[in-house]
Amino acid sequence: MERTSQKTLVLGLGNELRGDDAVGLRVVRKLRRSLPHRDDVAFQEASVAGLGILDLVCGYQNLIVVDAIETEGGGPGQIYRLDEESFPRKAPSWSLHGLCLSTVLELGRRCGCPVPEKVGIYAIEVENIETWHQGCTQRVQQAIPLAAQLILRKEISTH
Repeated sequence: MERTSQKTLVLGLGNELRGDDAVGLRVVRKLRRSLPHRDDVAFQEASVAGLGILDLVCGYQNLIVVDAIETEGGGPGQIYRLDEESFPRKAPSWSLHGLCLSTVLELGRRCGCPVPEKVGIYAIEVENIETWHQGCTQRVQQAIPLAAQLILRKEISTH
């Protein structure tokens, strides 16, 4: 697989029907509207996990993932900047859908896929992903423009 002409992929992950779980998708939409068309940056939304992510990211030099997260003690709307090394390496499970991002990228590397060299993860602490409904809770909704600003400022050169 060849590299794309776009060197950076901003990938929003989530499920639009699970409330705050859609926050990654909504941040990517905000970024897409905020940033004039650029040939070196691509935006994509997906509701996949595990090995399904590999097809989306191959060919890019840089990857920025935006997703929901649940931590102990975190406050809804809190934004975390993580990297690939932040996640524990898991042994492959019987289900390829249950693999964590670092394992998926490592499998891609071992198979010779052109996976991104630089990976950044922006995770927004959620309040409710258990109730089936559209729309984020208030504190998570308020974090969307803040996360978009952080990503623009820290990850995507605007020059």
